[in-house]
Amino acid sequence: MYSTLAIKRRDIMEENILIAKAREIYKDIPIDPSSLETYVKLMALQETLQRRFYGKYTELDTEKIKEVLSQNKPAFLAVDLGLDETELGETLKSISSLLKSELPDASKSLEIIEKAWEDKQLSMVEIGESLLHGNTGILHAKADELGVDHEILEAVSAWVLQVLFQALSKELSQQVDFSSWSIGKCPVCGGYTRLEYLDEKGNAHLKCQFCGTEWGYPAGKCPYCGNDDKEKITVVGMDKEKRFTLNICNNCGMYWKVVDEQVVGQEIPRRLYDLWTFRLDIVASGAKG
Repeated sequence: MYSTLAIKRRDIMEENILIAKAREIYKDIPIDPSSLETYVKLMALQETLQRRFYGKYTELDTEKIKEVLSQNKPAFLAVDLGLDETELGETLKSISSLLKSELPDASKSLEIIEKAWEDKQLSMVEIGESLLHGNTGILHAKADELGVDHEILEAVSAWVLQVLFQALSKELSQQVDFSSWSIGKCPVCGGYTRLEYLDEKGNAHLKCQFCGTEWGYPAGKCPYCGNDDKEKITVVGMDKEKRFTLNICNNCGMYWKVVDEQVVGQEIPRRLYDLWTFRLDIVASGAKG
């Protein structure tokens, strides 16, 4: 009992620390504080929920993973993810519980989704596997069957999978060296990222916006098409302090954001960098439009 209570207290403390750090940067983010608070609470909850999956990935076949990485394929393809209906469903319920308290307008849909899972009318393993294969058709069909918005079911399902991949990323980052990974896709989940940071020594790294994996990558090189011709990349400084930079690739038309830790330091957790630089997404969307 004491151990469980101690763990709960630790989780609450860590969640509160992340929320407190996020509040320090709210002034930089053009989103209303209420919506920001909800999103940060979700991020904090996901951090706690990751612990449900830690034991699943302690014994990985690192040689098989290295072989897959050598083919420029993401590591998860060499891992038995062990999708478990109970684990995913309980994670779904935890996330849904938070969202119901924060977003009353979505409560009815979330309650329908929860009940469908409890009544075995919704399989999170089936949904998860379909999303991993890039197939949203099964999810949309299930949303229609349940009478809920496609976007709500898709978002909640993605947040559930994100927890699992964040846990996998932490284990893989401790067991596998990503220093030879040289492309812009995440070496763990395979997704592209538009988030870069320069560490305090000026070295560039990409950070996956989905699973949180970090890996070294040449500064000024487009993570999407690999273009490193400075003449074909537009660099836009976003503030007087030079904390953030927006890079737009004139070769493929994509953009990515850069946080300079030589300027901002490391007081703000990197997990918040994507949110912190949301203004750059707005600027980039306007530029592309």
